[in-house]
Amino acid sequence: MPKVEKKAAKPSPVSPPAKDAKKGVKAEKAEKKTAEKVEKAPVPEFSCVLTDIEGTTTSISFVHEVLFPYARDNALDFLTKHWDSDKNLKPLLDALKSQADEDKKAGRKDVPDLNAKKKDALIKNYVAYIHSMIKEDRKIGALKNFQGYIWKFAYEDGSVKGHVYPDVLPSLKKFTENGIPVYIYSSGSISAQKLIFGFSEAGDLLPYFKGHFDTTSGSKLEKKSYITIANEIGIEPSKILFLSDNVKEIEAANEAGYITCILFRPGNAELVPAPVKSKYTLPNKDATKIPVAKDFNQLFSFNDYFKFDKSARAHAKSDALAEQLAQKAEADKKREEIKAKHLKQIEEAKKGSKRTAQIEAREAKRQAAAEKAKEPVSKSSPKKRKADEAEAEEAKVVEEEKPPKKAKNSSTPKKANKDEEEKPVKKVKESPTPKKVNKKEDKAVPKKGKVGKK
Repeated sequence: MPKVEKKAAKPSPVSPPAKDAKKGVKAEKAEKKTAEKVEKAPVPEFSCVLTDIEGTTTSISFVHEVLFPYARDNALDFLTKHWDSDKNLKPLLDALKSQADEDKKAGRKDVPDLNAKKKDALIKNYVAYIHSMIKEDRKIGALKNFQGYIWKFAYEDGSVKGHVYPDVLPSLKKFTENGIPVYIYSSGSISAQKLIFGFSEAGDLLPYFKGHFDTTSGSKLEKKSYITIANEIGIEPSKILFLSDNVKEIEAANEAGYITCILFRPGNAELVPAPVKSKYTLPNKDATKIPVAKDFNQLFSFNDYFKFDKSARAHAKSDALAEQLAQKAEADKKREEIKAKHLKQIEEAKKGSKRTAQIEAREAKRQAAAEKAKEPVSKSSPKKRKADEAEAEEAKVVEEEKPPKKAKNSSTPKKANKDEEEKPVKKVKESPTPKKVNKKEDKAVPKKGKVGKK
């Protein structure tokens, strides 16, 4: 009989151990968490704020209904008054003229002639050109600088006060407390920016701003302008929060790597498309979602969009400590300087007393010398004393050799003995001055004659 081969029985499936099953579940959960972390990017942290003015910190109506009309309505009177006397006006007018020349080259029509020779005609043409640029709301440096110069006088004399939303000042304080520096970037000139915040309705707010930027740093609609500002500030673009009401500005800053937020204040232009759940979708290829805030207070509740860089506060504290130490060092230095000055004064006083004593001693010597000079020379100099004595002796001898003088009222001359008669004769021959002796001899001759008669 043929052998029938038996088929091997199929092995029954072996179920995995319970431990392996648990490991598989854990692995799945870990993978899921990793995927969630990849999908959910970390919340960006900012350590610096760069903000616009018009429509962000300040009402658009203030700029368009107060500042612009003031510059427009006062341009003629201002130019007429300052034309000949204000040296600061000339560079502003030169800038406007250069802009007018560029507009002509660009093919713009109705550009007034700013080369007119007559003063009145030239002023009117400048005013017309200024009015046309204000009407078009042109973001031109020459216009902004001229407007800022007119506003300067208005702010200073109290004609205008800068408008700032009520939520701005508390927020500026909060930024400062957390070590977040705040900068301004506006199409208005830096001088105009300082006027708004320096003469604001809330007082002088300039101490809360670290710095200012205007169109000299570039157009607010260009990406490179924001990169330039980040380089000047010295902070990475990814650490800077930019605030503005203008979607195009937000888009340019976003391309530069900034954290951005749109401010939608009352009176601002409507956002198209409308924000969904406080987020506006930029019209770019990535359809970037940008948070929209109604005021500055809301910025501090957007923790899902951006938040403070905690290290900024630590840096602020260290900076504050460093400032305190610097102030202490400065105080110690001043104290040492005062001490050194005091010691120097004491030394000078001592030197002064010594010097006074020296001066007094010299003065005493001088006075003694003066008193000594009043005395005869013979008392002060031995050599001169001997010479003086010799001279006196010689004078005495000469005096003795002189014959006695004849009395004026005597009628009869005195009788003389032989010795007296002979004495003058002998001495006359030996006398060194024979002339004087001869005269005396002439007088003495009659005396001899009279004696002879007797």
